Amino acid sequence: MGTREIIAKGNSVPESERMQDFKRGLMNALPAILLSVLILVSWEVLVAIFDIQQFLLPAPSAIINAFITHLAELQVSARLALIEAAGGLVIGSVLGIAGGLIAVRWKVAGRASFPLLSG
Repeated sequence: MGTREIIAKGNSVPESERMQDFKRGLMNALPAILLSVLILVSWEVLVAIFDIQQFLLPAPSAIINAFITHLAELQVSARLALIEAAGGLVIGSVLGIAGGLIAVRWKVAGRASFPLLSG
């Protein structure tokens, strides 16, 4: 059965097969999930046992609480960082394409910029 037939018929994969795929994927991910939980629990316990000051090594629970408390500020900062990164990408792309076109069009510019571009 080709892709078009599957699309035309809709979702023709039986429910039991999808559940088996989900279980198989979960079983493949289980060791990584368990290791992550073990590391986080150990971190939390060790910070409490050794009374490590929060500014040196905060517990995972303190990090989550700070994240939740400052979520609005983090969203604003993330939005600004994304805008700045996108702006930098656009500016760099425009300058790079313009420089490449200039280097191709005028051989003198290409030869003059070659030591800078070849590293």
